[in-house]
Amino acid sequence: IRTMNLIKIWIFVKRSEFQDGVNMLAQKIKKARLVAGMSMKEVATILSVPTSTYRDWEYGRKVPADKLPEIAKTLNISVRELIDIQDGLKDLKRIESLLQEALKTIRQIL
Repeated sequence: IRTMNLIKIWIFVKRSEFQDGVNMLAQKIKKARLVAGMSMKEVATILSVPTSTYRDWEYGRKVPADKLPEIAKTLNISVRELIDIQDGLKDLKRIESLLQEALKTIRQIL
């Protein structure tokens, strides 16, 4: 039972770290859009994505890892401003994968 509690705590911590990184990226994207004086719909149109998808990026519901260079160009900022988050996304994706594996194991045990 102690092991199960430790696993649950580990999962909670790692999930929180992942969400913190996503939220930081979302805040940077939103700030850049506001500075550029653009609406969500305008940015979404330029990026050829639905407005709902772009909104999910700004709200931190989804991670636009493959679109970061396009987002930066559209919002007239450098990709370098997003790189610290972009590099972190690789680790966050790895963590998320590990979490999914841990959850599968926990479900099998239960």
